[in-house]
Amino acid sequence: ARARLRQLLGDIYRDVYMLDEAEALFAQALETRRELLGPNHPDVAESMGRLADIYRTRMSYEEAEPMLLEALQIARSAPTQKPEVTADLESRLGELYRDQSRLDEAVEAYERALDIREIEMSGLNDRALADSQYDLGLINLDAGRKNQGAGRFAYADVYFTQATELYRRVLGNSQRTANALENLAAAEEELGQLKEAEIHLREAYDVWAAIESPDDPNAIRALENLVRALTRWGRYNEGIIAGQRAVALREQAEGRESPDLIPALVALSINQGFTGDYQAAEQSLLRALELAEFWHGPEDQKTRAVWDTLGWLAWQRGDYERALEIHQALLEVRLETFGSGRLRTAFSRFNTALALASLGDFDAAD
Repeated sequence: ARARLRQLLGDIYRDVYMLDEAEALFAQALETRRELLGPNHPDVAESMGRLADIYRTRMSYEEAEPMLLEALQIARSAPTQKPEVTADLESRLGELYRDQSRLDEAVEAYERALDIREIEMSGLNDRALADSQYDLGLINLDAGRKNQGAGRFAYADVYFTQATELYRRVLGNSQRTANALENLAAAEEELGQLKEAEIHLREAYDVWAAIESPDDPNAIRALENLVRALTRWGRYNEGIIAGQRAVALREQAEGRESPDLIPALVALSINQGFTGDYQAAEQSLLRALELAEFWHGPEDQKTRAVWDTLGWLAWQRGDYERALEIHQALLEVRLETFGSGRLRTAFSRFNTALALASLGDFDAAD
């Protein structure tokens, strides 16, 4: 009982990132269990897993990995088997490998956890089963984005679909349900399944809104994700409608001077610019620029990102001289700040060349 209580308190401290306090409690729980149960009990392995997770969080991977591997050996060979402990340890090992970008090893560990929860624990803990499916969805989505094969996105789609169904059944409207829907939509977009992606982005917003309210920060963030998706898909009029709602909800929740309005206003302006409503787009961007300069200062990269969009808007409306003026100024600053090898510098160089070419100065553009 004492060890269990210490672990519960340790979990609370870990969740609020008080790692020293959590580590001390987990170490005490481990010592108590070793004294009472001996070194080869699955409860000892469970305590080792929690302590190793603290090391992982601190990026002390050289301490975390051998402790997890030892804990797994204890759990697998213990006379009394607790499959839930073994599955939890495999999940922790998968997370450790994922943090180190050892994706293939992470997938193997997550799959072992899934097999245990799906076969040995069938029906005993559907929440844990959904967590395994969610973990495998994330790792495959990451791998696909790192060019490890388009098939990874198909795997992610399957795992997130399964996880979403279980979370809905077990948890109803919950943070995990909303997160699974958002990631499912991301996998579907990568696969070109835009109709399904839109449905799940809208459902994610509905779940976040049901958990708290429509102007909850997570609900607004989900709506802003939908705005950016509609822009990527070329559905600019719908992007304007969703973008205006996102801005209104931000204002309602956080006030008209909130720094979180900056990206919302920029996203809205891009949709307005693509539909030819240049006056509205400029108004949105000038307001975003005013907020960015107030909160971050004129030299901050967030402020310069708004200038990037103002340069794009000038080019979009055919004011190539104004576009050239903005992009040349940004290029000079970024060359001085970052040098020529950084992505931001290359972005400004490309925009400057595009403006020059649009003015007919092809030699300078080259």
